[in-house]
Amino acid sequence: MVKKAVNIILGIDLQGYKDILGFYIGESESAKYWLSILNSLKARGLKDILIYYA
Repeated sequence: MVKKAVNIILGIDLQGYKDILGFYIGESESAKYWLSILNSLKARGLKDILIYYA
């Protein structure tokens, strides 16, 4: 059995509209993994974030 982490990144704009920014699948949740996710979002035009981990 192979365990993988699935993260769904949800964005909410200033008008309150929600949008799924991406699905990311990884074998671990290391700092490098999160850095790659944040860099890909930045490259797509994301300017500001608030991280909420539930």
